[in-house]
Amino acid sequence: MPSTIAKLIHKVASSGRISRKDYMQLTSMILSITTMTPLERSHINQILDAVQTGKITLID
Repeated sequence: MPSTIAKLIHKVASSGRISRKDYMQLTSMILSITTMTPLERSHINQILDAVQTGKITLID
């Protein structure tokens, strides 16, 4: 995984929280990075889904 994606995923997964900035960064990555691996895409989708279901808290 590119280090930016890996660090962000690890940070969110370990804390159970994500800042609005990081949420927007992940959303942007999933829409714009065409060289992303299926595993990276899956990890980001899991984070975004967890935010939507309330398993990860979105903070300001």
